[in-house]
Amino acid sequence: MTKHVLNPNHPVMRATDGQWFKIAALLLLKLPEAKALITSEDVMNLGDHFGGEMPTIVVNDQADGMHVYLVRESEARFLARNEGGLPV
Repeated sequence: MTKHVLNPNHPVMRATDGQWFKIAALLLLKLPEAKALITSEDVMNLGDHFGGEMPTIVVNDQADGMHVYLVRESEARFLARNEGGLPV
């Protein structure tokens, strides 16, 4: 899986660029014992959870903090289009 940003000029995407280790650390802190096991099977089957579509991380800055979602690529494209990141 490669990094592809649908809305690279959005202020939130610019602010998170290069910060994914920090974001991953913060997400891990939300888990019991601050750890997770990811197997090769997990990686191979990731798309199965999204109807065969590419799972896509969406970052949304809201008043209460940064919201991070994992959604289907089609939903991410819809959201990016609504934020002005993709042509209609």
